[in-house]
Amino acid sequence: MDSVNCDFSLRHYCEILDNINNKYKIGPLKEFEKLRKEENFVILRHDLDFSLEHALFLAKKENDRGIRATYFILLQGMHYNALSKENIKIIKKIFNFGHEIGLHYDSNFAKSKLSLNLRIKKLAEILENIVGEKIISIAQDNPSISHGVNARDSSEYFDAMNSNLLENTTYFSDSGQNWRRGCVCNHINKYNNLYILTHPIWWSEQSTSRENALLNFIKYDMTKTLKRHKKIQDDLHAYIKGINDGTIK
Repeated sequence: MDSVNCDFSLRHYCEILDNINNKYKIGPLKEFEKLRKEENFVILRHDLDFSLEHALFLAKKENDRGIRATYFILLQGMHYNALSKENIKIIKKIFNFGHEIGLHYDSNFAKSKLSLNLRIKKLAEILENIVGEKIISIAQDNPSISHGVNARDSSEYFDAMNSNLLENTTYFSDSGQNWRRGCVCNHINKYNNLYILTHPIWWSEQSTSRENALLNFIKYDMTKTLKRHKKIQDDLHAYIKGINDGTIK
């Protein structure tokens, strides 16, 4: 692929999108069985570990190109509250762009496959209530520390590490802002079927290092937190003032 620079800028992400869009049929995980009938196809997936706002940028870029992907939402993560009013709006926006919403599950909360499957079902139902559609696809968070408990053989959901999917595609991931075999843009046309995973946190207007990407996220998150705390403080002061002046009884 001819590119000015292989980096983690949104510019380069759009270059990748445009290049694969010209040569492959692209779709979300839930359409794997349909896509595999194509001569060349790409399964496009995003794991939302840190921020839904970052995901919305990618979702819009893809929608502008008629591309649909799977966005995996983490309901038990420490970096965002998927059930806040603002984030529910973002999830709905991503879904309304035509993307698939999937469940990013953490198996460390479960001690057995049975308890994990029950937890996945409950969490999936929460997302179903948000988007108004059955959740089909699921993806495990941090599989390397899961002690072997996962839902890859689930009969009810389609796991992102399903053996049939992996055997029929060539897998590329930007985990830790590190393409294991070099940027995926260098592998387009080398394989008939690609399976691409990206994490929106690594992609920004101006490409930056992994460390700076995380620092920028922390600064942004701290600013939002301070604004929320200021609003709580203002609301509390107004409440106390209302009690004191008799306008609140």
